[in-house]
Amino acid sequence: MKLRKRLDELQNAIDDEVYRIYDISEEDRRLIEEEIEPENEYEVMPSGEHIKRLLSYFALEVMKEDEDGIVPVSDMFLGTRKEPGMAARVIAKLVDEFGEDNLDRTEDEIAKVLKMSIEDWFAKEFFEFHTTLYRLRPVIWQLSSERSGHGKGRGKREERSGKRI
Repeated sequence: MKLRKRLDELQNAIDDEVYRIYDISEEDRRLIEEEIEPENEYEVMPSGEHIKRLLSYFALEVMKEDEDGIVPVSDMFLGTRKEPGMAARVIAKLVDEFGEDNLDRTEDEIAKVLKMSIEDWFAKEFFEFHTTLYRLRPVIWQLSSERSGHGKGRGKREERSGKRI
């Protein structure tokens, strides 16, 4: 609550300065604030939604930073080189944001809310959340092959007229 109090103090200071700069009278200020005052000043996002959006944001950042924009869900080897998967890269972002010392606690809290690890969430639920969040216009696309087993039939080859397509 200390943070909320401080944010309110800063908001009031900003409001005071804007009203002063534009020479708005106390009476006009009262009318303006009555008109724009929301019924429920702060809508609290459920923690699960907040965490999913945070992970999604970090996933978008990972995609932007990747040279070719293609990031595997899980770690994978390309020849002799290991390419970190989305979950590993997002966890690195969590370290950047919250610090190495807080990583275990952060991962535990996230897993408790999601009821699964970050790795499992990216493998099993991320894409559905992402497409819902962006109203079926995803920014990140899921690509799969028949070898991965995660595509639920996508990527399978069909035979028509004796030709493989």
